[in-house]
Amino acid sequence: MKKETAYIKTFSDFPPYDVIYAKGSFSKNNILTGANPLPENRLIAQQDVTIPRFPDEPPLEPAGYRMDKYRGPVPTTLKGAIVVNSRRAKEIYLQGKTIFIDVMPYIPKPPNLPKSMIWREKVRKNIEGSHWLANVGYGALPPEMTNYFQQHLKRLTKNDFTKPLLFYCQEKCWMSWNAAKRALEYGYRSVYWYPRGTDGWVEMGGKVIKASPIALPNMTRRLTQ
Repeated sequence: MKKETAYIKTFSDFPPYDVIYAKGSFSKNNILTGANPLPENRLIAQQDVTIPRFPDEPPLEPAGYRMDKYRGPVPTTLKGAIVVNSRRAKEIYLQGKTIFIDVMPYIPKPPNLPKSMIWREKVRKNIEGSHWLANVGYGALPPEMTNYFQQHLKRLTKNDFTKPLLFYCQEKCWMSWNAAKRALEYGYRSVYWYPRGTDGWVEMGGKVIKASPIALPNMTRRLTQ
């Protein structure tokens, strides 16, 4: 397979690798092989580098989960949930009765990453007091992640299915829509969905702090995307 030298620029799609520039030999599947880093630059290990372009039109609410292309325009509705804007999310937050759940995806450092590559995790800042349950917003979850999500929801609510829950990620993110829908199917009866997430929160002057996800289960299978 022919390889060529190329530059990769930062992109904001999932997974949230922290990438600035990389230089080296690339094949068509965009996997970096034997790269020599430029000064003060960071390398990407994998994934497509296409920068997504989003149309403005919100899609209609689907019957099932969103199964791919998680970064893009989201519906304005979620059946069974209460959809809130930034002003309402702040009001709910200040009341202090609702559990805020961040579902931003998180990918840990690969255990077999070549020594020639430098891994830099993207810093996640979320709404103070939130609980970061990463990777629960994919369209299909393996059993380990289903159990992870259910058990932490039971722990956080003290097994009270009437406890209010607010799900968010960032703007144009289907992960929070999927996660809120999944919580409804688990039987939680007071579910809020905040589509604008941390982008909307910061835009209105809300505080965000550096966060770490609640420990994920050890998994050998990749999440279905």
